Amino acid sequence: MTAFKLKLNRQAVRSELLKSDGARQIVARLASEAAARASSMGGERYESAVYAGKNRIYGTVRAADNAAAAENARHNTLAKAIGGKG
Repeated sequence: MTAFKLKLNRQAVRSELLKSDGARQIVARLASEAAARASSMGGERYESAVYAGKNRIYGTVRAADNAAAAENARHNTLAKAIGGKG
């Protein structure tokens, strides 16, 4: 059996996978789904955003107003929306 050695091109992984349009679409979909779940749980408004960091695409979900932030503090709505125990 022949030995096989793989050398990963880290720069290509960052630029072509982690920061690609496909990755952006997946992260945007997941973040918006989490925001929709959180909004449906508590009746308050949550919003999602996607941005490119230095090495990858990031998605965030946050309370859109003070009422949603207070509701999240009381009930851990965001943690529950993404599958946490809360």
